Amino acid sequence: MAVSTEPGSGISARSGRAHFWRGVLGMGAALLVVFTARNLFPLVSFPPARVADLFVRLTPGDLATFMIERLGKGAIRSLGIGVTVVTLLAGGALGVLIGQAQSTSGRAKRALMAALGVFLGSMLLALGTLGAGSLTAALVYGVASIIFAKIAAEVPLLAAVEPKRVEGDETPLDAVMRSRRGFIMRMGLLIAGLVAGGGILRVLRSRNPKVAIAPAARVFDPPPPDPGFPAVPGLAREITRNEDFYNVDINIVKPTVDHTGWRLKIHGLVGAPYELTFEQVQKDFEVVEMAHTLTCISNEVGGHLISTAVWRGVRLKDVLERAKLGEGTVDIVFRAAEGYSDSIPMDKALEETTLLVFGMNGEALP
Repeated sequence: MAVSTEPGSGISARSGRAHFWRGVLGMGAALLVVFTARNLFPLVSFPPARVADLFVRLTPGDLATFMIERLGKGAIRSLGIGVTVVTLLAGGALGVLIGQAQSTSGRAKRALMAALGVFLGSMLLALGTLGAGSLTAALVYGVASIIFAKIAAEVPLLAAVEPKRVEGDETPLDAVMRSRRGFIMRMGLLIAGLVAGGGILRVLRSRNPKVAIAPAARVFDPPPPDPGFPAVPGLAREITRNEDFYNVDINIVKPTVDHTGWRLKIHGLVGAPYELTFEQVQKDFEVVEMAHTLTCISNEVGGHLISTAVWRGVRLKDVLERAKLGEGTVDIVFRAAEGYSDSIPMDKALEETTLLVFGMNGEALP
């Protein structure tokens, strides 16, 4: 019976499964690195979340509505989990492809090519996000891709350009085992450090003081309750608490917006385009406060996609008038941090009750 000591030679079903699970493990480690970095650096997008977001945006409205009606808020979560599982399986497939190489050098070369594909795919998915083209995102994706390649290949990646070195009285097998143990230890320390760092950052963020907002010139004074209105069991309260306010969101990973670096740019068909910081919005215009009810277009009679809050902000018309609106302007278009956009008619934008809001129920807008 001939026994080959060359990695990758004589691929069997058993070794194929081993290569597959190494690929899954490598992709899992890479995703963990990116997910942790996402908590540290908001400009780094999570590739599976981007795929899920694109899928949602490309899904026909009727199908999206059907899934939301059947799964509720779990629809987005289920989609995110499904895309992540598919990504792990894709890593396993790449692991099998890498493991089919008949030499250490060949396996290392295939792993590096796979890493390049993972890196380019991640950068391509980041297009259209706040971090598109950022050096931080490129470094994170690069490190994650190399980690995937190293675990999936299970051989030194430098073997692609250098022969395997054997130290002292080692046999080739001893050298491989030594390299394997050292790599696993280093990877474990790196992943543990990233997880611990992400956890510490979350704790520190949770301890940050709340964002202070300017008071309204006249505080909203709700009218007294109607004594003749019957007490209805289960009736929603008139003012919805922030944590209970209905939410419809297509983002798997919600964008992080730092109010200290946030800017509102007013431009387009205007005579004097300008920008406002979070503080300038509150200082440059009269601050007003009023109660408004919001409802989703998909809300049914008796549904839960409707809430009321006391909003604090400035009149949108004051902000627009400073920009000197041009003739022929029809709509005002709003663009959000994650790329979402919507518009309202000019007549609606200039109403006294249309606000640019920075506060909700006495607190900074969540």
